[in-house]
Amino acid sequence: MARATTEERAESTAPADRARDSLLINISDVVKDYVTDAGTFRALDRVSLQVAPGEFIAVVGKSGSGKSTLLNMITAIDRPTAGDVWVAGTNLSRLPERQTASWRGTTIGVVFQFFQLLPTLTVLENVMLPMDFAHRGSTRARRDRALALLAEVDMVDQANKLPLSTSGGQQQRAAIARALANDPPILVADEPTGNLDTATATAVFQLFERLAAANKTVLMVTHDAELASRTHRTVHMVDGRIVDGPPRHAGAVATAGALAAAGADSTPAAPSAHPTAAHPSHATQRLSENLRDG
Repeated sequence: MARATTEERAESTAPADRARDSLLINISDVVKDYVTDAGTFRALDRVSLQVAPGEFIAVVGKSGSGKSTLLNMITAIDRPTAGDVWVAGTNLSRLPERQTASWRGTTIGVVFQFFQLLPTLTVLENVMLPMDFAHRGSTRARRDRALALLAEVDMVDQANKLPLSTSGGQQQRAAIARALANDPPILVADEPTGNLDTATATAVFQLFERLAAANKTVLMVTHDAELASRTHRTVHMVDGRIVDGPPRHAGAVATAGALAAAGADSTPAAPSAHPTAAHPSHATQRLSENLRDG
């Protein structure tokens, strides 16, 4: 039998490769076990998730369902026990620990429920901080970019104030500006509206919508069903597994096609026993500590 030519092999694999390349996040059969004095607890149970650029996804579920553990996988805060986590072309399961902080600093922007702004730095200095860690540009260039980002979130007039002298909504907008400092392709928000009043939460959500429209990928953990219903897609987590629904917005139809081409499995998985080992407050603390270390 004739051996396939290089061109023929390339043609046969190109569609699958293109489909994979179109996915910004590709999580495959991920398991995460935590070993404690009480025994081994499974926080994620064969989780698979595919996300394309520009998607705005809500991650919902009860406390202990695995939401924050999933974010930990995507942000490289934690490593899976089994399975692969590909984010922005990098296999995080194999990323050397010494490279993790610099990778995270340029690839992922993180927004916390309680803002996590450093109280002794001004709002402007807080936004500049990720650029300082990444050694990005000159001091003047960092300042100019920070001011431009604060202008985008309608906070430039608060630039020289300390965070505690601003409102909760203003602090969250400053935190979003900080998350965007190094222009990451992905924004991860853990309950970003949970500590805000309804009007302010809506304003923050609209900012996320604008970022997604500008082709940023946004993953937002939320307990707000109304806000979740306005995203492109909702990822439901139950007992460490994903039970996913179809895209709701017309703009997500192309994404669904890309996922299908990549062989994504959208069949809902049956729930299994799962403890409350991965509480959101624990994940927030760990994310904050890792950002400071990075």
